[in-house]
Amino acid sequence: MRKIFLFCIMFVGLASWAYSQTTVAEREAKRTAERIKRWMEWANPTPIIESSEALSLPMMPAIVLPDNANAAQFMDVNTIVNEPASGLIVQNESSIAVNPKNPKNLIAAAVDYRDNGARWVYVSSDGGRTWTNKNLGVPATGWSASNDPSVMFAADGTGYLMYGGFGNRATASPENGVFIARTTDEGVTWQSFCGYSTYRSANS
Repeated sequence: MRKIFLFCIMFVGLASWAYSQTTVAEREAKRTAERIKRWMEWANPTPIIESSEALSLPMMPAIVLPDNANAAQFMDVNTIVNEPASGLIVQNESSIAVNPKNPKNLIAAAVDYRDNGARWVYVSSDGGRTWTNKNLGVPATGWSASNDPSVMFAADGTGYLMYGGFGNRATASPENGVFIARTTDEGVTWQSFCGYSTYRSANS
């Protein structure tokens, strides 16, 4: 009887130890998983989505293009007009946006090497069938304005173009910046360089 009692005590002790070890391992695994989750959230935060009422902003309306002969036509339509026939005149890093107030109004932009790297925007008022190219110039003499252009429309139909500009390369420490141009009349006229943030680079 005494042996059986001792055996039971040993069995219960071993079982308790094994359970405690499993619990410790599980707790450590859970802490590690939570730590990794926090690190991932810090590296790539989850966007906070709020209602338009909470933000006091109008909701962006759905953009529905009409299904008829006058609808947007993007197949084989070149947004670039009056491009020189000779020389390395190319475009890249393109961006395009549709006006939520008027789906036939589109704006586009690209890194455009015409006019020594001026800031160009392309505007269509007929759903992309035809385009007008507008040269917005450069922020200052000796600058170029051809870096990562992005276009968008706000819910009220205001169009924006954001891009990077590079300072005068002839100087020892050229100033660079991020600029915003804005249109309130569907791209007919633009406020160039209406907002910007510049910085000076010692190694540029």
